[in-house]
Amino acid sequence: NNMQIGDKQVEVGAFKKRAERETATVFTNLYAKNLPDDFDDEKLKEMFGGYGTITSSCILEDKAGRKFCFVNFEAPESAQKAVEELNGKDMRPEEKKAEENEDEKNEDYVLYVGRAQSKAE
Repeated sequence: NNMQIGDKQVEVGAFKKRAERETATVFTNLYAKNLPDDFDDEKLKEMFGGYGTITSSCILEDKAGRKFCFVNFEAPESAQKAVEELNGKDMRPEEKKAEENEDEKNEDYVLYVGRAQSKAE
């Protein structure tokens, strides 16, 4: 423990499963994926703005053309409420929902909203 490797000091500990690790309970920055193709800044503000004041946001696209976004709220309570209410929401248009079987949920249309993690996490 506290051994120097290069210019960094490292600490070694026993492996912990993800469920056993401590996670941040106070956060304001959210990550959302599985957004519809026509998702834009206006829809982002409409969807997330009802939960509190948005201090910053950005919509990005990965190499496969899938959209995702980061949304930063002013208050942690707003971020927590947005996660609770939006995570798992079916983003299919009403016509698509009617066409497809009710029991069959297409994973590409299920919105994921959670705490944005740093690369180190």
